[in-house]
Amino acid sequence: MAGVGVLAQDALRKIITTLAVKNEEIQNFIYGLKQMLQNVEANSTKVQEDLEGEFQSLYSLLDELKEGMLMKIKQDRALSLPLQNQLAACTKALESSEERLETANQTLRLFLGIPTPFLNFTKLFASVISSGSEVRRLTLRWII
Repeated sequence: MAGVGVLAQDALRKIITTLAVKNEEIQNFIYGLKQMLQNVEANSTKVQEDLEGEFQSLYSLLDELKEGMLMKIKQDRALSLPLQNQLAACTKALESSEERLETANQTLRLFLGIPTPFLNFTKLFASVISSGSEVRRLTLRWII
């Protein structure tokens, strides 16, 4: 019977040794997982910080571009206002000149008895002058 007890003790030692080895393997595996988890957390934090830095840089750049474009629009508006005023004044002057020319033609016809064909010629001349101002006005729009 002493032999059976020795065999049982020997089998028990082998089981304990195997369990100890498996326990150490599990601990090493857990340690490896913890290391990977720490690396993933550190890397993800770094990547997140890098992305936030890149986005902040892009936001700053876009904000600068926006400010520049807004300034350019304001400058263009400021430049176009005097031109619009000048165009309005020229249009009024042209209309006034056309009215005066028409009045002068009518007065001339009444007092001097100018024939109608000549009167039509002066209207045609006034029309050419008027269309010329239209050409200048269109040209001015293309330049602006």
